[in-house]
Amino acid sequence: MSGRRSKQRALVGSLLEQARREVWSGWLSDLVLPLVSEDAGSQAPPPPTQPPRELADADSEFAEVDGVSLHFKQCWPSTGEGPASGASSAAQQQRPAVLLIHGFNGSVFNWRDTMQAVADETGCRVIAFDRPPFGLADRPLSWGQPGQPLQYNPYPPAGSARLAAGLLDALGVQSVVAVGHSAGALVGMELTQLQPRRVAGLGFVAPALPTTPENSFTRRANLGQQLRFLLTRGLLADDTLGLRYVRRQILRRRDEVAAGKMGLHADESEVPQDVIEGYLKPLQAMDWDRGALLNLRAFSIPPAYDYASLAQPVLLGSNDGALSQNARVLSKLLEQRPHGSMQFVELQGVGHVPMDECPQQLNRLLVDFVRQAPCDAGRSGWGDQKPKTCREPKPFRDTGRPAMVRALLLLAAVLAVAGAAHAYEIYDCDPDFTYNTSSYPVLPNGDFKEVSKKGNWINIAFDNAVKAATWRLKQKHIIPSGCKVWTTRKRYGCYDSVKPGTKGKQLAGLYVFKYRIKYACPKTVRNYSILQNIYTRRDGSFWSPTHGFYW
Repeated sequence: MSGRRSKQRALVGSLLEQARREVWSGWLSDLVLPLVSEDAGSQAPPPPTQPPRELADADSEFAEVDGVSLHFKQCWPSTGEGPASGASSAAQQQRPAVLLIHGFNGSVFNWRDTMQAVADETGCRVIAFDRPPFGLADRPLSWGQPGQPLQYNPYPPAGSARLAAGLLDALGVQSVVAVGHSAGALVGMELTQLQPRRVAGLGFVAPALPTTPENSFTRRANLGQQLRFLLTRGLLADDTLGLRYVRRQILRRRDEVAAGKMGLHADESEVPQDVIEGYLKPLQAMDWDRGALLNLRAFSIPPAYDYASLAQPVLLGSNDGALSQNARVLSKLLEQRPHGSMQFVELQGVGHVPMDECPQQLNRLLVDFVRQAPCDAGRSGWGDQKPKTCREPKPFRDTGRPAMVRALLLLAAVLAVAGAAHAYEIYDCDPDFTYNTSSYPVLPNGDFKEVSKKGNWINIAFDNAVKAATWRLKQKHIIPSGCKVWTTRKRYGCYDSVKPGTKGKQLAGLYVFKYRIKYACPKTVRNYSILQNIYTRRDGSFWSPTHGFYW
Protein backbone atom coordinates (compact mmCIF):
# COMPACT_ATOMS: atom_id res chain seq x y z
CA MET A 1 0.00 0.00 0.00
CA SER A 2 2.83 2.39 0.91
CA GLY A 3 4.48 1.76 -2.46
CA ARG A 4 1.29 2.65 -4.27
CA ARG A 5 0.92 5.88 -2.29
CA SER A 6 4.49 6.84 -3.00
CA LYS A 7 3.92 6.33 -6.72
CA GLN A 8 0.82 8.52 -6.58
CA ARG A 9 2.70 11.26 -4.72
CA ALA A 10 5.50 11.07 -7.26
CA LEU A 11 3.01 11.31 -10.13
CA VAL A 12 1.25 14.33 -8.60
CA GLY A 13 4.59 15.97 -7.91
CA SER A 14 5.78 15.48 -11.48
CA LEU A 15 2.50 16.88 -12.85
CA LEU A 16 2.79 19.95 -10.64
CA GLU A 17 6.40 20.47 -11.68
CA GLN A 18 5.47 20.15 -15.36
CA ALA A 19 2.62 22.63 -14.94
CA ARG A 20 4.94 25.04 -13.12
CA ARG A 21 7.52 24.84 -15.92
CA GLU A 22 4.91 25.29 -18.68
CA VAL A 23 3.20 28.23 -16.99
CA TRP A 24 6.47 29.95 -16.11
CA SER A 25 8.07 29.37 -19.50
CA GLY A 26 4.81 30.48 -21.11
CA TRP A 27 2.82 33.51 -20.12
CA LEU A 28 3.77 34.00 -16.46
CA SER A 29 7.40 34.76 -17.27
CA ASP A 30 6.25 37.24 -19.93
CA LEU A 31 4.35 39.14 -17.26
CA VAL A 32 6.91 38.95 -14.44
CA LEU A 33 10.21 39.58 -16.23
CA PRO A 34 9.26 43.08 -17.50
CA LEU A 35 8.76 44.04 -13.83
CA VAL A 36 12.29 43.12 -12.76
CA SER A 37 14.50 43.35 -15.85
CA GLU A 38 15.01 45.46 -18.95
CA ASP A 39 16.18 42.39 -20.84
CA ALA A 40 13.91 41.92 -23.85
CA GLY A 41 14.37 38.17 -23.76
CA SER A 42 15.95 38.00 -27.21
CA GLN A 43 19.34 36.62 -28.09
CA ALA A 44 20.05 39.62 -30.34
CA PRO A 45 19.57 43.34 -29.57
CA PRO A 46 16.92 45.38 -31.39
CA PRO A 47 18.05 46.39 -34.90
CA PRO A 48 18.89 50.03 -35.66
CA THR A 49 15.85 51.90 -36.92
CA GLN A 50 15.38 54.41 -39.71
CA PRO A 51 12.47 56.34 -41.31
CA PRO A 52 10.04 54.00 -43.10
CA ARG A 53 10.53 55.75 -46.46
CA GLU A 54 14.20 54.71 -46.45
CA LEU A 55 13.10 51.05 -46.30
CA ALA A 56 10.76 51.32 -49.31
CA ASP A 57 10.85 48.97 -52.29
CA ALA A 58 11.09 50.10 -55.88
CA ASP A 59 7.29 49.81 -56.31
CA SER A 60 6.42 51.40 -52.94
CA GLU A 61 4.28 54.53 -52.81
CA PHE A 62 3.38 56.87 -49.97
CA ALA A 63 0.40 59.14 -49.36
CA GLU A 64 -0.33 61.64 -46.59
CA VAL A 65 -3.72 61.04 -44.95
CA ASP A 66 -4.65 63.27 -42.01
CA GLY A 67 -0.97 63.88 -41.38
CA VAL A 68 -0.10 60.15 -41.40
CA SER A 69 2.25 58.80 -44.06
CA LEU A 70 0.71 55.58 -45.42
CA HIS A 71 2.77 53.08 -47.39
CA PHE A 72 0.90 51.31 -50.17
CA LYS A 73 1.39 49.42 -53.39
CA GLN A 74 -0.95 49.10 -56.33
CA CYS A 75 -1.13 46.88 -59.37
CA TRP A 76 -2.87 47.46 -62.67
CA PRO A 77 -3.87 44.84 -65.24
CA SER A 78 -0.90 43.80 -67.36
CA THR A 79 -0.64 44.98 -70.93
CA GLY A 80 1.16 43.27 -73.76
CA GLU A 81 4.38 45.00 -72.69
CA GLY A 82 4.05 44.28 -68.97
CA PRO A 83 1.94 45.69 -66.15
CA ALA A 84 0.22 48.96 -66.84
CA SER A 85 1.53 51.88 -64.82
CA GLY A 86 -1.47 53.94 -63.83
CA ALA A 87 -3.38 54.76 -67.00
CA SER A 88 -6.67 52.87 -66.92
CA SER A 89 -9.13 52.34 -69.71
CA ALA A 90 -12.76 53.40 -69.55
CA ALA A 91 -13.75 49.77 -68.96
CA GLN A 92 -11.36 49.43 -66.02
CA GLN A 93 -12.61 52.66 -64.48
CA GLN A 94 -16.12 51.21 -64.35
CA ARG A 95 -14.92 48.32 -62.23
CA PRO A 96 -14.42 48.63 -58.48
CA ALA A 97 -10.86 48.58 -57.23
CA VAL A 98 -9.78 45.78 -54.89
CA LEU A 99 -8.53 46.92 -51.48
CA LEU A 100 -6.47 44.31 -49.58
CA ILE A 101 -6.29 44.82 -45.80
CA HIS A 102 -3.74 42.84 -43.80
CA GLY A 103 -4.21 41.54 -40.26
CA PHE A 104 -2.35 41.90 -36.99
CA ASN A 105 1.45 42.07 -37.48
CA GLY A 106 0.91 41.87 -41.24
CA SER A 107 1.84 44.24 -44.03
CA VAL A 108 1.62 44.77 -47.78
CA PHE A 109 4.17 41.97 -48.05
CA ASN A 110 1.42 39.45 -47.20
CA TRP A 111 -0.26 40.13 -50.55
CA ARG A 112 2.85 39.88 -52.77
CA ASP A 113 1.55 36.78 -54.62
CA THR A 114 -2.02 38.06 -54.85
CA MET A 115 -2.00 41.62 -56.12
CA GLN A 116 -0.81 41.27 -59.73
CA ALA A 117 -2.59 37.93 -60.22
CA VAL A 118 -5.96 39.35 -59.21
CA ALA A 119 -5.38 42.52 -61.25
CA ASP A 120 -4.59 40.53 -64.40
CA GLU A 121 -7.53 38.13 -64.08
CA THR A 122 -10.17 40.71 -63.15
CA GLY A 123 -8.96 43.80 -64.99
CA CYS A 124 -9.27 45.72 -61.71
CA ARG A 125 -6.90 48.04 -59.95
CA VAL A 126 -5.58 46.29 -56.81
CA ILE A 127 -4.38 48.29 -53.80
CA ALA A 128 -2.78 47.12 -50.55
CA PHE A 129 -1.67 49.43 -47.76
CA ASP A 130 0.13 49.21 -44.42
CA ARG A 131 -2.05 50.31 -41.54
CA PRO A 132 -0.36 51.72 -38.45
CA PRO A 133 1.65 50.46 -36.65
CA PHE A 134 2.58 47.78 -39.18
CA GLY A 135 4.72 47.64 -42.29
CA LEU A 136 6.21 50.93 -43.40
CA ALA A 137 3.37 53.16 -42.21
CA ASP A 138 3.96 55.99 -39.77
CA ARG A 139 3.60 55.24 -36.07
CA PRO A 140 1.88 58.37 -34.70
CA LEU A 141 2.68 58.89 -31.02
CA SER A 142 0.03 61.59 -30.40
CA TRP A 143 -3.21 62.84 -31.88
CA GLY A 144 -6.15 65.07 -31.08
CA GLN A 145 -4.01 68.09 -30.19
CA PRO A 146 -5.03 71.60 -31.34
CA GLY A 147 -3.60 72.34 -34.76
CA GLN A 148 -2.64 68.69 -35.33
CA PRO A 149 -3.90 67.11 -38.61
CA LEU A 150 -4.61 63.78 -36.91
CA GLN A 151 -7.64 64.20 -34.65
CA TYR A 152 -8.47 60.52 -33.99
CA ASN A 153 -6.72 57.39 -32.75
CA PRO A 154 -5.32 55.67 -35.88
CA TYR A 155 -4.71 52.29 -34.22
CA PRO A 156 -8.17 50.72 -33.59
CA PRO A 157 -10.10 49.30 -36.59
CA ALA A 158 -12.25 52.43 -36.83
CA GLY A 159 -9.11 54.56 -37.15
CA SER A 160 -7.67 52.27 -39.82
CA ALA A 161 -10.96 52.51 -41.72
CA ARG A 162 -10.79 56.32 -41.72
CA LEU A 163 -7.22 56.17 -43.00
CA ALA A 164 -8.27 53.70 -45.70
CA ALA A 165 -11.10 56.01 -46.78
CA GLY A 166 -8.68 58.93 -46.94
CA LEU A 167 -6.26 56.89 -49.04
CA LEU A 168 -9.03 55.96 -51.48
CA ASP A 169 -9.97 59.64 -51.72
CA ALA A 170 -6.35 60.55 -52.46
CA LEU A 171 -6.20 57.89 -55.19
CA GLY A 172 -9.54 58.90 -56.73
CA VAL A 173 -11.14 55.51 -56.05
CA GLN A 174 -14.93 55.65 -55.82
CA SER A 175 -15.82 51.97 -55.45
CA VAL A 176 -13.92 49.06 -53.89
CA VAL A 177 -14.18 45.41 -53.05
CA ALA A 178 -12.60 45.28 -49.59
CA VAL A 179 -10.82 42.05 -48.62
CA GLY A 180 -9.71 41.78 -44.98
CA HIS A 181 -7.49 39.09 -43.50
CA SER A 182 -7.82 38.21 -39.81
CA ALA A 183 -8.08 41.51 -37.88
CA GLY A 184 -8.21 43.28 -41.26
CA ALA A 185 -11.79 41.99 -41.51
CA LEU A 186 -12.65 44.39 -38.66
CA VAL A 187 -11.29 47.26 -40.76
CA GLY A 188 -13.38 46.09 -43.71
CA MET A 189 -16.52 46.10 -41.58
CA GLU A 190 -15.72 49.56 -40.18
CA LEU A 191 -15.09 50.89 -43.69
CA THR A 192 -18.45 49.49 -44.81
CA GLN A 193 -20.23 51.24 -41.95
CA LEU A 194 -18.29 54.45 -42.58
CA GLN A 195 -18.92 54.55 -46.34
CA PRO A 196 -21.45 51.86 -47.31
CA ARG A 197 -22.01 53.20 -50.84
CA ARG A 198 -18.31 52.97 -51.63
CA VAL A 199 -17.94 49.28 -50.70
CA ALA A 200 -19.22 47.07 -53.52
CA GLY A 201 -18.30 43.79 -51.85
CA LEU A 202 -16.64 42.32 -48.75
CA GLY A 203 -14.16 39.46 -48.60
CA PHE A 204 -13.15 37.89 -45.28
CA VAL A 205 -10.10 35.62 -45.09
CA ALA A 206 -9.76 33.77 -41.76
CA PRO A 207 -11.68 36.65 -40.17
CA ALA A 208 -11.34 37.62 -36.52
CA LEU A 209 -14.86 39.04 -36.32
CA PRO A 210 -17.27 38.97 -33.37
CA THR A 211 -20.41 36.93 -33.92
CA THR A 212 -22.68 36.01 -31.01
CA PRO A 213 -22.37 36.38 -27.22
CA GLU A 214 -22.14 32.60 -26.92
CA ASN A 215 -19.12 32.58 -29.25
CA SER A 216 -17.33 35.58 -27.69
CA PHE A 217 -13.87 35.54 -26.14
CA THR A 218 -15.24 36.06 -22.63
CA ARG A 219 -17.38 32.93 -23.00
CA ARG A 220 -14.76 30.71 -24.69
CA ALA A 221 -11.68 31.75 -22.69
CA ASN A 222 -10.79 29.76 -19.61
CA LEU A 223 -9.83 31.33 -16.29
CA GLY A 224 -6.12 31.33 -17.11
CA GLN A 225 -6.64 33.09 -20.44
CA GLN A 226 -8.86 35.74 -18.89
CA LEU A 227 -6.36 36.28 -16.05
CA ARG A 228 -3.52 36.66 -18.53
CA PHE A 229 -5.54 39.15 -20.56
CA LEU A 230 -6.27 41.32 -17.52
CA LEU A 231 -2.67 41.23 -16.24
CA THR A 232 -1.32 42.07 -19.69
CA ARG A 233 -3.63 45.09 -19.91
CA GLY A 234 -2.23 46.26 -16.59
CA LEU A 235 1.34 46.02 -17.89
CA LEU A 236 0.53 47.85 -21.10
CA ALA A 237 -0.93 50.79 -19.20
CA ASP A 238 2.56 51.72 -17.96
CA ASP A 239 4.96 53.21 -20.53
CA THR A 240 8.15 51.58 -19.19
CA LEU A 241 6.72 48.16 -18.39
CA GLY A 242 4.60 48.17 -21.53
CA LEU A 243 7.61 48.80 -23.77
CA ARG A 244 9.56 46.03 -22.05
CA TYR A 245 6.69 43.61 -22.59
CA VAL A 246 6.22 44.59 -26.25
CA ARG A 247 9.93 44.34 -27.06
CA ARG A 248 10.24 40.95 -25.37
CA GLN A 249 7.30 39.50 -27.28
CA ILE A 250 8.15 40.91 -30.71
CA LEU A 251 11.90 40.29 -30.57
CA ARG A 252 11.37 36.72 -29.46
CA ARG A 253 9.08 36.25 -32.44
CA ARG A 254 11.74 37.92 -34.61
CA ASP A 255 14.29 35.26 -33.57
CA GLU A 256 11.85 32.51 -34.55
CA VAL A 257 11.19 34.06 -37.96
CA ALA A 258 14.91 34.60 -38.57
CA ALA A 259 15.41 30.87 -37.93
CA GLY A 260 12.74 30.05 -40.51
CA LYS A 261 10.12 29.06 -37.92
CA MET A 262 7.31 31.17 -39.34
CA GLY A 263 4.35 28.86 -38.69
CA LEU A 264 3.06 29.37 -42.22
CA HIS A 265 3.90 26.08 -43.93
CA ALA A 266 3.81 22.42 -43.05
CA ASP A 267 7.42 22.06 -44.26
CA GLU A 268 9.57 24.97 -43.13
CA SER A 269 12.92 23.38 -43.91
CA GLU A 270 13.47 25.64 -46.92
CA VAL A 271 11.88 29.02 -46.29
CA PRO A 272 13.34 31.49 -48.83
CA GLN A 273 15.56 34.14 -47.33
CA ASP A 274 13.71 36.95 -49.13
CA VAL A 275 10.48 35.86 -47.40
CA ILE A 276 12.19 35.98 -44.00
CA GLU A 277 13.61 39.43 -44.75
CA GLY A 278 10.24 40.67 -45.97
CA TYR A 279 8.58 39.78 -42.67
CA LEU A 280 11.42 41.24 -40.59
CA LYS A 281 11.76 44.54 -42.45
CA PRO A 282 9.08 46.43 -40.43
CA LEU A 283 11.21 45.97 -37.28
CA GLN A 284 13.74 48.33 -38.83
CA ALA A 285 11.19 51.16 -39.04
CA MET A 286 11.40 54.00 -36.54
CA ASP A 287 9.18 53.72 -33.42
CA TRP A 288 8.10 50.14 -34.18
CA ASP A 289 8.00 49.34 -30.45
CA ARG A 290 6.14 52.48 -29.34
CA GLY A 291 3.64 52.07 -32.15
CA ALA A 292 3.08 48.43 -31.16
CA LEU A 293 2.44 49.49 -27.56
CA LEU A 294 -0.14 52.11 -28.60
CA ASN A 295 -1.79 49.56 -30.88
CA LEU A 296 -2.11 47.02 -28.06
CA ARG A 297 -3.54 49.70 -25.77
CA ALA A 298 -6.17 50.51 -28.38
CA PHE A 299 -7.18 46.86 -28.69
CA SER A 300 -10.58 45.97 -27.31
CA ILE A 301 -12.94 43.08 -27.83
CA PRO A 302 -15.38 44.59 -30.33
CA PRO A 303 -19.15 44.26 -30.03
CA ALA A 304 -21.08 42.20 -32.53
CA TYR A 305 -21.83 44.03 -35.76
CA ASP A 306 -25.26 44.39 -37.29
CA TYR A 307 -24.60 41.89 -40.06
CA ALA A 308 -28.26 41.95 -41.09
CA SER A 309 -27.81 45.50 -42.41
CA LEU A 310 -25.04 44.49 -44.84
CA ALA A 311 -26.26 44.76 -48.42
CA GLN A 312 -22.91 43.92 -50.04
CA PRO A 313 -22.08 40.46 -51.40
CA VAL A 314 -19.68 38.66 -49.04
CA LEU A 315 -16.99 36.04 -49.58
CA LEU A 316 -15.98 34.15 -46.44
CA GLY A 317 -13.04 31.74 -46.34
CA SER A 318 -11.51 30.07 -43.30
CA ASN A 319 -10.01 26.85 -41.96
CA ASP A 320 -8.03 28.08 -39.01
CA GLY A 321 -8.46 26.25 -35.73
CA ALA A 322 -10.72 28.17 -33.38
CA LEU A 323 -11.51 30.71 -36.09
CA SER A 324 -13.13 28.02 -38.22
CA GLN A 325 -15.99 27.63 -35.75
CA ASN A 326 -16.30 31.40 -35.57
CA ALA A 327 -16.43 31.57 -39.38
CA ARG A 328 -19.23 28.99 -39.50
CA VAL A 329 -21.29 31.01 -37.02
CA LEU A 330 -20.56 34.14 -39.04
CA SER A 331 -21.68 32.45 -42.25
CA LYS A 332 -25.05 31.58 -40.69
CA LEU A 333 -25.53 35.20 -39.60
CA LEU A 334 -24.69 36.44 -43.10
CA GLU A 335 -27.07 33.94 -44.71
CA GLN A 336 -29.96 35.44 -42.73
CA ARG A 337 -29.54 38.89 -44.30
CA PRO A 338 -32.50 40.17 -46.33
CA HIS A 339 -30.13 41.49 -49.05
CA GLY A 340 -26.79 40.48 -50.50
CA SER A 341 -25.28 37.14 -51.49
CA MET A 342 -22.85 35.11 -49.40
CA GLN A 343 -20.28 32.45 -50.28
CA PHE A 344 -18.55 30.42 -47.55
CA VAL A 345 -15.48 28.38 -48.48
CA GLU A 346 -13.38 26.27 -46.12
CA LEU A 347 -9.81 25.97 -47.39
CA GLN A 348 -8.98 22.41 -46.47
CA GLY A 349 -5.56 21.78 -44.96
CA VAL A 350 -4.77 25.51 -44.79
CA GLY A 351 -3.95 27.54 -41.68
CA HIS A 352 -4.30 31.17 -40.79
CA VAL A 353 -2.37 32.78 -43.67
CA PRO A 354 -3.61 31.30 -46.98
CA MET A 355 -1.90 34.14 -48.91
CA ASP A 356 1.39 32.43 -48.04
CA GLU A 357 0.27 28.82 -47.86
CA CYS A 358 -1.87 28.52 -50.99
CA PRO A 359 -1.89 31.82 -52.91
CA GLN A 360 -3.12 30.24 -56.15
CA GLN A 361 -6.18 28.72 -54.47
CA LEU A 362 -7.00 31.97 -52.68
CA ASN A 363 -6.47 34.02 -55.84
CA ARG A 364 -8.99 31.90 -57.76
CA LEU A 365 -11.62 32.52 -55.08
CA LEU A 366 -10.95 36.26 -55.05
CA VAL A 367 -11.02 36.52 -58.85
CA ASP A 368 -14.39 34.76 -59.11
CA PHE A 369 -15.79 36.94 -56.34
CA VAL A 370 -14.52 40.26 -57.71
CA ARG A 371 -15.87 39.49 -61.19
CA GLN A 372 -19.39 39.35 -59.75
CA ALA A 373 -19.08 42.56 -57.72
CA PRO A 374 -21.50 45.30 -58.83
CA CYS A 375 -19.95 48.16 -60.74
CA ASP A 376 -22.16 50.71 -58.99
CA ALA A 377 -21.62 50.40 -55.25
CA GLY A 378 -24.65 52.59 -54.62
CA ARG A 379 -26.93 49.83 -56.00
CA SER A 380 -25.09 46.92 -54.44
CA GLY A 381 -27.99 44.94 -53.03
CA TRP A 382 -30.19 48.06 -52.78
CA GLY A 383 -33.54 48.55 -54.42
CA ASP A 384 -35.30 46.26 -56.84
CA GLN A 385 -32.86 46.55 -59.72
CA LYS A 386 -30.42 43.72 -60.26
CA PRO A 387 -26.80 45.00 -60.07
CA LYS A 388 -24.85 44.76 -63.28
CA THR A 389 -21.65 42.73 -63.28
CA CYS A 390 -18.36 44.19 -64.36
CA ARG A 391 -17.90 43.25 -67.98
CA GLU A 392 -16.32 44.98 -70.93
CA PRO A 393 -18.76 47.54 -72.35
CA LYS A 394 -19.79 46.79 -75.90
CA PRO A 395 -18.46 49.37 -78.38
CA PHE A 396 -21.02 51.64 -80.00
CA ARG A 397 -21.83 50.56 -83.52
CA ASP A 398 -23.61 52.80 -85.99
CA THR A 399 -26.19 50.60 -87.74
CA GLY A 400 -26.61 53.11 -90.52
CA ARG A 401 -30.25 53.98 -89.82
CA PRO A 402 -31.52 56.86 -91.94
CA ALA A 403 -31.71 60.23 -90.25
CA MET A 404 -35.51 60.24 -90.60
CA VAL A 405 -35.88 56.99 -88.65
CA ARG A 406 -33.69 58.33 -85.84
CA ALA A 407 -35.75 61.54 -85.69
CA LEU A 408 -39.04 59.57 -85.47
CA LEU A 409 -37.66 57.42 -82.64
CA LEU A 410 -36.58 60.53 -80.74
CA LEU A 411 -40.01 62.14 -81.23
CA ALA A 412 -41.77 59.00 -79.98
CA ALA A 413 -39.60 58.99 -76.84
CA VAL A 414 -40.39 62.65 -76.14
CA LEU A 415 -44.15 62.06 -76.58
CA ALA A 416 -43.98 59.02 -74.25
CA VAL A 417 -42.29 61.03 -71.53
CA ALA A 418 -44.75 63.90 -71.93
CA GLY A 419 -47.70 61.51 -71.75
CA ALA A 420 -46.37 59.86 -68.63
CA ALA A 421 -45.89 63.22 -66.95
CA HIS A 422 -49.40 64.32 -67.90
CA ALA A 423 -50.85 61.13 -66.40
CA TYR A 424 -49.94 62.27 -62.88
CA GLU A 425 -52.22 64.51 -60.83
CA ILE A 426 -50.52 67.31 -58.89
CA TYR A 427 -51.32 67.97 -55.23
CA ASP A 428 -50.09 70.78 -53.00
CA CYS A 429 -48.75 70.15 -49.52
CA ASP A 430 -49.48 72.64 -46.76
CA PRO A 431 -46.76 75.33 -47.05
CA ASP A 432 -47.30 76.41 -43.43
CA PHE A 433 -46.72 72.95 -42.00
CA THR A 434 -44.11 72.97 -39.20
CA TYR A 435 -42.56 70.20 -37.16
CA ASN A 436 -40.16 69.77 -34.26
CA THR A 437 -36.65 68.56 -35.19
CA SER A 438 -35.24 68.16 -31.69
CA SER A 439 -33.74 64.86 -30.50
CA TYR A 440 -35.75 62.67 -28.18
CA PRO A 441 -34.03 61.28 -25.03
CA VAL A 442 -34.83 57.79 -23.80
CA LEU A 443 -35.39 56.81 -20.18
CA PRO A 444 -33.34 53.93 -18.66
CA ASN A 445 -36.33 51.59 -18.91
CA GLY A 446 -36.58 52.20 -22.65
CA ASP A 447 -39.63 54.47 -22.59
CA PHE A 448 -39.56 57.81 -24.36
CA LYS A 449 -40.11 60.99 -22.40
CA GLU A 450 -43.36 62.80 -23.16
CA VAL A 451 -42.27 65.50 -25.57
CA SER A 452 -45.41 65.87 -27.65
CA LYS A 453 -47.30 69.09 -27.17
CA LYS A 454 -51.06 69.09 -27.29
CA GLY A 455 -52.18 69.20 -30.88
CA ASN A 456 -48.69 68.50 -32.23
CA TRP A 457 -49.82 65.25 -33.83
CA ILE A 458 -46.63 64.55 -35.80
CA ASN A 459 -44.69 64.09 -32.54
CA ILE A 460 -47.22 61.50 -31.39
CA ALA A 461 -46.91 59.55 -34.64
CA PHE A 462 -43.15 59.77 -34.55
CA ASP A 463 -42.86 58.63 -30.91
CA ASN A 464 -45.13 55.61 -31.43
CA ALA A 465 -43.15 54.40 -34.43
CA VAL A 466 -39.73 54.87 -32.82
CA LYS A 467 -40.80 53.11 -29.63
CA ALA A 468 -41.58 49.98 -31.61
CA ALA A 469 -38.34 50.15 -33.58
CA THR A 470 -36.19 50.69 -30.48
CA TRP A 471 -37.88 47.81 -28.67
CA ARG A 472 -37.08 45.50 -31.55
CA LEU A 473 -33.45 46.63 -31.68
CA LYS A 474 -33.08 45.83 -27.99
CA GLN A 475 -34.78 42.46 -28.36
CA LYS A 476 -32.23 41.49 -31.01
CA HIS A 477 -29.40 42.65 -28.72
CA ILE A 478 -28.22 45.18 -31.30
CA ILE A 479 -28.34 47.92 -28.68
CA PRO A 480 -26.31 46.70 -25.65
CA SER A 481 -27.52 47.45 -22.16
CA GLY A 482 -26.25 50.59 -20.50
CA CYS A 483 -26.04 52.62 -23.72
CA LYS A 484 -27.53 56.06 -24.21
CA VAL A 485 -30.08 56.26 -27.02
CA TRP A 486 -31.17 59.21 -29.15
CA THR A 487 -33.62 59.44 -32.01
CA THR A 488 -33.73 62.02 -34.77
CA ARG A 489 -35.80 62.46 -37.90
CA LYS A 490 -35.70 64.26 -41.16
CA ARG A 491 -38.47 65.58 -43.35
CA TYR A 492 -37.87 64.33 -46.86
CA GLY A 493 -40.57 66.24 -48.67
CA CYS A 494 -44.09 66.06 -49.95
CA TYR A 495 -45.86 63.60 -52.24
CA ASP A 496 -47.15 66.18 -54.68
CA SER A 497 -47.64 63.95 -57.75
CA VAL A 498 -49.57 60.67 -57.76
CA LYS A 499 -50.65 58.55 -60.69
CA PRO A 500 -54.46 58.15 -60.80
CA GLY A 501 -55.96 54.71 -60.38
CA THR A 502 -53.15 53.36 -58.17
CA LYS A 503 -52.74 52.74 -54.47
CA GLY A 504 -50.41 55.72 -54.42
CA LYS A 505 -53.52 57.90 -54.51
CA GLN A 506 -53.68 57.73 -50.71
CA LEU A 507 -50.28 59.44 -50.51
CA ALA A 508 -51.52 62.60 -52.17
CA GLY A 509 -50.48 65.70 -50.27
CA LEU A 510 -48.72 63.78 -47.50
CA TYR A 511 -45.36 64.58 -45.96
CA VAL A 512 -42.72 61.89 -45.75
CA PHE A 513 -40.42 61.46 -42.75
CA LYS A 514 -37.53 59.12 -42.08
CA TYR A 515 -36.12 58.66 -38.64
CA ARG A 516 -32.81 57.44 -37.24
CA ILE A 517 -31.91 55.76 -33.97
CA LYS A 518 -28.44 56.47 -32.58
CA TYR A 519 -26.90 55.00 -29.46
CA ALA A 520 -23.61 55.68 -27.70
CA CYS A 521 -21.74 53.14 -25.60
CA PRO A 522 -18.50 53.66 -23.65
CA LYS A 523 -16.30 52.55 -26.55
CA THR A 524 -18.40 52.66 -29.69
CA VAL A 525 -21.05 54.71 -31.45
CA ARG A 526 -23.35 53.17 -34.01
CA ASN A 527 -25.97 54.71 -36.26
CA TYR A 528 -28.96 52.72 -37.42
CA SER A 529 -31.25 54.17 -40.06
CA ILE A 530 -34.78 52.84 -39.93
CA LEU A 531 -36.00 52.61 -43.48
CA GLN A 532 -39.59 52.99 -42.42
CA ASN A 533 -41.47 56.05 -43.70
CA ILE A 534 -44.19 57.90 -41.82
CA TYR A 535 -46.73 59.67 -43.98
CA THR A 536 -48.61 62.48 -42.23
CA ARG A 537 -51.92 64.11 -43.15
CA ARG A 538 -53.05 67.62 -42.40
CA ASP A 539 -56.04 66.37 -40.42
CA GLY A 540 -53.79 65.03 -37.67
CA SER A 541 -53.68 61.35 -38.66
CA PHE A 542 -50.70 59.40 -39.89
CA TRP A 543 -50.31 56.40 -42.09
CA SER A 544 -47.56 53.84 -42.67
CA PRO A 545 -47.50 51.51 -45.71
CA THR A 546 -46.22 48.50 -43.78
CA HIS A 547 -46.18 47.28 -40.20
CA GLY A 548 -42.54 46.15 -40.09
CA PHE A 549 -39.33 48.00 -39.48
CA TYR A 550 -36.33 47.32 -41.65
CA TRP A 551 -32.72 48.19 -40.89
